Amino acid sequence: TEASAIAKSGDLILIEAGTYKCDITKWSASHLTIKGICGRPHLDAQGCGIANGKGIWNPTSGVVDFAVDNIEFSGASVADHNGAGIRYDGTGVVTIRNSFFHHNENGILFTPAAGVSGATHVTDLSIFDTEFGYNGYGDGYTHNMYISGSTRTFTLQGSYTHHANIGHTVKSRAWNNFILYNLIADETDGNSSYNIDLPQGGNAYIIGNIIQQGVNSPNYGMVTFSVEGTHNPSQNVYIAYNTFYNQIAANGIGINLRDNGLNDAV
Repeated sequence: TEASAIAKSGDLILIEAGTYKCDITKWSASHLTIKGICGRPHLDAQGCGIANGKGIWNPTSGVVDFAVDNIEFSGASVADHNGAGIRYDGTGVVTIRNSFFHHNENGILFTPAAGVSGATHVTDLSIFDTEFGYNGYGDGYTHNMYISGSTRTFTLQGSYTHHANIGHTVKSRAWNNFILYNLIADETDGNSSYNIDLPQGGNAYIIGNIIQQGVNSPNYGMVTFSVEGTHNPSQNVYIAYNTFYNQIAANGIGINLRDNGLNDAV
């Protein structure tokens, strides 16, 4: 919190390993890189009030570009049950690496502005080598990660997302989605809903993942594409070199692909 008060555009902020209890931060400077050192610092919000009603970290709508490396976020809870480890309201290029989001109402809630200075869909999110587990309030509307439709490109690569509490392990409304070489799983005791939910379609590349749905899932679908009433303008999906392992009842569906202006499906 003290660092955010003095941070200037372009700063590198280093956080030493340790547990930081109830340290809720609203970032307002742009082009920040924040990195954990000497181990992984843990931002623990369990039982803490989050005054902004958003997240442990909340880069605000004026922020452009944000990078996070090697930080743990847990325990985010707010009155409307949408508390997040990171709630991002800014724009630009956002990168998260080597981090851990667990036991929040949402791991990441990514809600950038649609654009700045008349531009639209100018925000890109990339997540690498990061773990998400046990996020979700349990109402089916909160997830390990939720990427809004104001996002231009979402990339999830080399990560492990599991045990979303009734919600989805991956949910994105972004216009372009690259879901590459991840482990996306319920394991033996999880109750996640869809493994990958792309409800408005878009351009999707789902490549090289291991995707597993457990016996306790409340939904039969593993991967769903363009299943809602409104859709992104471009509809193309490419699914290759994945392993699908469905342990649910006989009605299990590996890929639920809807044709809502679909141009190409491979």
